[in-house]
Amino acid sequence: MTLFVAGLARALGWLDAGRPDDIFIALLILELSIPPLVVAWQALIRARPPAAGASEL
Repeated sequence: MTLFVAGLARALGWLDAGRPDDIFIALLILELSIPPLVVAWQALIRARPPAAGASEL
């Protein structure tokens, strides 16, 4: 969540102060794309049935 909020803050900074350097644009892309991908990945893992013989935590 913190990473995503940092990306939103960086995007607002872009709107307020103008286009940042390329490295900051790359960070913005990572900050806004990784958290939703992790959430989707976690949902896929939770939806899978447990493996045979796996103990429940």
